[in-house]
Amino acid sequence: LDAVLADALSALLRILPSAQRGVIGFIEGDEFIPRWWKLRRTSENQAITVSRTVIDRVVGGKEAILIENAMRELPGTHSIAAMSIRSLMCAPLMDANNEVFGAILVDSEATHSFDHDDLVLLASVAVQASLAINFARLHEHALKQRAIEKDLELARDVQSEFLPKTPPTIPGYEFADYYAPARFVGGDYFDYVPLAGGKMAVVLAD
Repeated sequence: LDAVLADALSALLRILPSAQRGVIGFIEGDEFIPRWWKLRRTSENQAITVSRTVIDRVVGGKEAILIENAMRELPGTHSIAAMSIRSLMCAPLMDANNEVFGAILVDSEATHSFDHDDLVLLASVAVQASLAINFARLHEHALKQRAIEKDLELARDVQSEFLPKTPPTIPGYEFADYYAPARFVGGDYFDYVPLAGGKMAVVLAD
Protein backbone atom coordinates (compact mmCIF):
# COMPACT_ATOMS: atom_id res chain seq x y z
CA LEU A 1 0.00 0.00 0.00
CA ASP A 2 2.81 2.43 0.86
CA ALA A 3 4.41 1.92 -2.55
CA VAL A 4 1.13 2.22 -4.44
CA LEU A 5 0.08 5.47 -2.80
CA ALA A 6 3.56 6.96 -2.98
CA ASP A 7 3.51 6.23 -6.71
CA ALA A 8 0.07 7.83 -6.97
CA LEU A 9 1.40 11.05 -5.47
CA SER A 10 4.41 11.03 -7.78
CA ALA A 11 2.09 10.55 -10.77
CA LEU A 12 -0.12 13.43 -9.62
CA LEU A 13 2.83 15.80 -9.47
CA ARG A 14 3.84 14.72 -12.98
CA ILE A 15 0.34 15.16 -14.37
CA LEU A 16 -0.26 18.45 -12.50
CA PRO A 17 2.91 20.45 -13.21
CA SER A 18 1.68 23.40 -11.14
CA ALA A 19 1.26 21.29 -7.99
CA GLN A 20 4.15 21.66 -5.58
CA ARG A 21 3.03 19.22 -2.89
CA GLY A 22 0.81 16.18 -2.58
CA VAL A 23 -0.44 14.67 0.68
CA ILE A 24 -2.54 11.60 1.56
CA GLY A 25 -3.66 11.17 5.14
CA PHE A 26 -6.16 9.51 7.44
CA ILE A 27 -8.61 11.01 9.90
CA GLU A 28 -7.99 9.68 13.40
CA GLY A 29 -10.44 11.05 15.93
CA ASP A 30 -10.48 14.80 15.42
CA GLU A 31 -7.08 14.92 13.73
CA PHE A 32 -5.91 14.59 10.14
CA ILE A 33 -2.71 12.55 10.14
CA PRO A 34 -0.56 12.77 6.97
CA ARG A 35 0.54 9.26 5.95
CA TRP A 36 2.17 9.79 2.54
CA TRP A 37 3.47 13.01 0.99
CA LYS A 38 5.51 14.14 -1.96
CA LEU A 39 7.28 17.47 -2.48
CA ARG A 40 8.22 18.62 -5.94
CA ARG A 41 11.45 20.10 -4.61
CA THR A 42 12.98 17.15 -2.81
CA SER A 43 15.46 19.42 -1.08
CA GLU A 44 12.63 21.12 0.81
CA ASN A 45 12.54 20.59 4.56
CA GLN A 46 8.92 21.50 5.02
CA ALA A 47 6.65 20.52 7.89
CA ILE A 48 3.74 18.43 6.59
CA THR A 49 0.64 20.21 7.81
CA VAL A 50 -2.79 20.48 6.23
CA SER A 51 -5.47 23.08 6.87
CA ARG A 52 -8.14 21.72 9.20
CA THR A 53 -10.62 24.11 7.57
CA VAL A 54 -10.07 22.39 4.22
CA ILE A 55 -10.34 18.90 5.72
CA ASP A 56 -13.56 19.81 7.56
CA ARG A 57 -15.11 21.05 4.31
CA VAL A 58 -14.18 17.87 2.47
CA VAL A 59 -15.37 15.60 5.29
CA GLY A 60 -18.62 17.51 5.74
CA GLY A 61 -19.43 17.72 2.04
CA LYS A 62 -18.02 14.31 1.08
CA GLU A 63 -16.80 15.76 -2.22
CA ALA A 64 -13.67 17.22 -3.75
CA ILE A 65 -13.10 20.95 -3.50
CA LEU A 66 -11.05 23.43 -5.51
CA ILE A 67 -9.65 26.59 -3.90
CA GLU A 68 -8.33 28.86 -6.63
CA ASN A 69 -7.30 31.72 -4.35
CA ALA A 70 -6.73 30.52 -0.80
CA MET A 71 -5.91 33.95 0.62
CA ARG A 72 -9.29 35.23 -0.55
CA GLU A 73 -11.42 32.12 -0.04
CA LEU A 74 -9.82 31.01 3.25
CA PRO A 75 -8.93 34.27 4.99
CA GLY A 76 -7.35 33.98 8.41
CA THR A 77 -6.34 30.32 8.00
CA HIS A 78 -2.99 30.17 9.78
CA SER A 79 -1.58 27.04 8.10
CA ILE A 80 -2.45 28.37 4.64
CA ALA A 81 -0.67 31.65 5.30
CA ALA A 82 2.29 30.06 7.06
CA MET A 83 3.01 27.73 4.15
CA SER A 84 2.37 30.38 1.47
CA ILE A 85 -0.32 28.23 -0.16
CA ARG A 86 -2.27 30.13 -2.80
CA SER A 87 -4.37 27.41 -4.41
CA LEU A 88 -5.24 23.82 -3.63
CA MET A 89 -7.47 20.84 -4.33
CA CYS A 90 -8.62 18.25 -1.84
CA ALA A 91 -10.67 15.08 -2.35
CA PRO A 92 -12.08 12.67 0.24
CA LEU A 93 -11.08 9.04 0.72
CA MET A 94 -14.22 7.02 1.41
CA ASP A 95 -14.93 3.51 2.67
CA ALA A 96 -17.56 1.02 1.55
CA ASN A 97 -20.14 2.70 3.84
CA ASN A 98 -19.63 6.04 2.10
CA GLU A 99 -17.87 7.45 5.15
CA VAL A 100 -14.82 9.68 4.82
CA PHE A 101 -11.72 8.17 6.45
CA GLY A 102 -9.05 10.38 4.89
CA ALA A 103 -8.19 12.81 2.13
CA ILE A 104 -5.78 13.44 -0.72
CA LEU A 105 -4.58 16.99 -1.33
CA VAL A 106 -2.38 18.91 -3.74
CA ASP A 107 -1.46 22.56 -3.41
CA SER A 108 0.59 25.33 -4.98
CA GLU A 109 2.15 28.65 -4.07
CA ALA A 110 0.53 30.27 -7.13
CA THR A 111 -3.11 31.31 -7.45
CA HIS A 112 -5.36 29.70 -10.08
CA SER A 113 -2.96 26.76 -10.48
CA PHE A 114 -5.77 24.24 -10.97
CA ASP A 115 -9.02 24.09 -12.93
CA HIS A 116 -12.15 21.94 -12.95
CA ASP A 117 -10.55 19.24 -15.12
CA ASP A 118 -7.74 18.95 -12.58
CA LEU A 119 -10.34 18.56 -9.83
CA VAL A 120 -12.06 15.74 -11.72
CA LEU A 121 -8.68 14.06 -12.14
CA LEU A 122 -7.90 14.34 -8.41
CA ALA A 123 -11.34 13.00 -7.49
CA SER A 124 -10.75 9.99 -9.77
CA VAL A 125 -7.38 9.32 -8.17
CA ALA A 126 -9.03 9.57 -4.73
CA VAL A 127 -11.56 6.89 -5.70
CA GLN A 128 -8.78 4.54 -6.81
CA ALA A 129 -6.72 5.33 -3.70
CA SER A 130 -9.77 4.62 -1.52
CA LEU A 131 -10.21 1.23 -3.18
CA ALA A 132 -6.52 0.41 -2.75
CA ILE A 133 -6.59 1.35 0.93
CA ASN A 134 -9.85 -0.53 1.58
CA PHE A 135 -8.56 -3.67 -0.15
CA ALA A 136 -5.27 -3.43 1.75
CA ARG A 137 -7.13 -3.11 5.04
CA LEU A 138 -9.35 -6.09 4.22
CA HIS A 139 -6.27 -8.11 3.26
CA GLU A 140 -4.49 -7.11 6.46
CA HIS A 141 -7.57 -8.02 8.50
CA ALA A 142 -7.80 -11.40 6.74
CA LEU A 143 -4.13 -12.10 7.50
CA LYS A 144 -4.59 -11.17 11.15
CA GLN A 145 -7.75 -13.27 11.36
CA ARG A 146 -5.96 -16.24 9.84
CA ALA A 147 -3.10 -15.83 12.32
CA ILE A 148 -5.59 -15.76 15.19
CA GLU A 149 -7.32 -18.86 13.85
CA LYS A 150 -3.98 -20.69 13.62
CA ASP A 151 -3.19 -19.74 17.21
CA LEU A 152 -6.62 -20.95 18.30
CA GLU A 153 -6.18 -24.21 16.41
CA LEU A 154 -2.90 -24.73 18.23
CA ALA A 155 -4.57 -23.90 21.55
CA ARG A 156 -7.36 -26.37 20.76
CA ASP A 157 -4.83 -29.11 19.99
CA VAL A 158 -2.95 -28.37 23.21
CA GLN A 159 -6.16 -28.37 25.23
CA SER A 160 -7.30 -31.66 23.73
CA GLU A 161 -4.07 -33.25 24.95
CA PHE A 162 -5.12 -32.56 28.53
CA LEU A 163 -8.45 -34.39 28.13
CA PRO A 164 -8.78 -38.18 28.49
CA LYS A 165 -8.79 -40.05 25.20
CA THR A 166 -11.11 -42.84 26.41
CA PRO A 167 -13.30 -43.26 29.49
CA PRO A 168 -12.18 -45.76 32.15
CA THR A 169 -13.40 -49.33 32.29
CA ILE A 170 -14.76 -50.33 35.69
CA PRO A 171 -16.98 -53.39 36.19
CA GLY A 172 -20.55 -52.36 36.98
CA TYR A 173 -20.15 -48.84 35.65
CA GLU A 174 -20.46 -47.22 32.25
CA PHE A 175 -18.85 -43.88 31.45
CA ALA A 176 -19.53 -41.55 28.57
CA ASP A 177 -18.13 -38.09 27.99
CA TYR A 178 -18.49 -35.42 25.37
CA TYR A 179 -16.62 -32.13 25.01
CA ALA A 180 -17.30 -29.45 22.40
CA PRO A 181 -16.30 -25.80 22.96
CA ALA A 182 -18.54 -23.16 21.46
CA ARG A 183 -15.57 -21.92 19.41
CA PHE A 184 -12.01 -23.15 19.09
CA VAL A 185 -11.25 -23.43 22.79
CA GLY A 186 -13.22 -23.33 26.02
CA GLY A 187 -12.62 -22.95 29.71
CA ASP A 188 -13.93 -26.38 30.70
CA TYR A 189 -11.96 -29.43 31.77
CA PHE A 190 -12.67 -32.99 32.85
CA ASP A 191 -10.63 -36.04 33.75
CA TYR A 192 -10.75 -39.43 35.44
CA VAL A 193 -8.20 -39.81 38.23
CA PRO A 194 -7.42 -43.28 39.64
CA LEU A 195 -7.20 -43.27 43.44
CA ALA A 196 -5.89 -45.74 45.97
CA GLY A 197 -8.04 -48.76 46.82
CA GLY A 198 -9.41 -49.10 43.29
CA LYS A 199 -11.40 -45.87 43.52
CA MET A 200 -11.90 -43.43 40.65
CA ALA A 201 -12.37 -39.65 40.94
CA VAL A 202 -14.23 -37.81 38.23
CA VAL A 203 -13.01 -34.19 37.83
CA LEU A 204 -15.20 -31.50 36.29
CA ALA A 205 -13.83 -27.97 36.11
CA ASP A 206 -15.08 -24.73 34.60
